[in-house]
Amino acid sequence: MQLKYFLPLSLFFLQHFNNCIAQAYCDSSVTGSAFPICINDSIINEAKKYLGIKYKFGGVSDKGFDCSGFTAEVFSSVSIKLPHSAKEQSDLGIPIDVRQCQKGDLIFFKGRGLKSNRVDHVGIIVDNNDSLTTFIHASVHSGITISKLDEPYYKKRYICVRHILNDTLTYTTKINTEIDTTKTTKPIESNAKVKTDTISATIHTVKRGETLYHIAQKYGVSINDLKKWNHLNSNLIKPGETLKISR
Repeated sequence: MQLKYFLPLSLFFLQHFNNCIAQAYCDSSVTGSAFPICINDSIINEAKKYLGIKYKFGGVSDKGFDCSGFTAEVFSSVSIKLPHSAKEQSDLGIPIDVRQCQKGDLIFFKGRGLKSNRVDHVGIIVDNNDSLTTFIHASVHSGITISKLDEPYYKKRYICVRHILNDTLTYTTKINTEIDTTKTTKPIESNAKVKTDTISATIHTVKRGETLYHIAQKYGVSINDLKKWNHLNSNLIKPGETLKISR
């Protein structure tokens, strides 16, 4: 195969592989979880509910949004807490090539001035097909609207895309669960299986980039169960931490 054909075909199959992985996440469900079956679709559906709402500096409600207030409100609908700051949101997750971005990723721009590289605007990727990338955001002049990255104004000010949906973030559960923080558990060797009088448990060692949501998906349990079994006060977990998965 000639080199000039090999590279385009490689990019095509890589994009197809990424789409298959994303679809695999969408086809999975978490019993009793506050998360929807497909978190990406839920984020976009929630964002589109606000189309046409006016721009309001510092706004965080349907009475008016600024850019980071809008993204924070949308992500809160799937229990993901984002700071009310475009710059601080740009520090979350991992940077990815815009050609590989997926719906639900955050896209960042400069402000009106082109000389500064300061992040001053944020939106949410809606679609990325056939080299056409669209995003939904709070525009000063148009309010909540969907724009194209290839529009001259945004193309000149584009900075980066960040993927945060599989990064370790601080989540806020929609279901209040009472947690007993007075009990302690003994350290258990990773990947070992233990038994008690009434239940058996598997030990999972948290890997880099994993969240309670993804671990719950893997074992078919709910996020609230994971927190209860491991006496967690929040959804923040760290690589190397061990979690008990009761059966």
